[in-house]
Amino acid sequence: MRVGRGQFNDVQREAGHGIRHFIAAHELIHVCGLHNSDHTPYGPDADLLVAQPQPVSGPFNRPDEDKLMLHNATRPKPNVFSPAIFLKQTTVDKIKLNWS
Repeated sequence: MRVGRGQFNDVQREAGHGIRHFIAAHELIHVCGLHNSDHTPYGPDADLLVAQPQPVSGPFNRPDEDKLMLHNATRPKPNVFSPAIFLKQTTVDKIKLNWS
């Protein structure tokens, strides 16, 4: 949102719980030994470890409606949003390799 310098504090707010949970879970995957090079690409194979999720803000007074778009699909397939939080098998396999 474009606002004047003196109005920025009037329009900023915290992200909703879903966004914050997504970020925390994403970082926990890094703690399991996965690196930035292990990020899944934005697109149909994206999961919790996506490199660049696209924020989609809910209404200003309802931050819990904020989402992250993981895949902007072309019709007839739907877009993929998070939360929900999920891992694809390739990410799970990378974690298993670190812990076996």
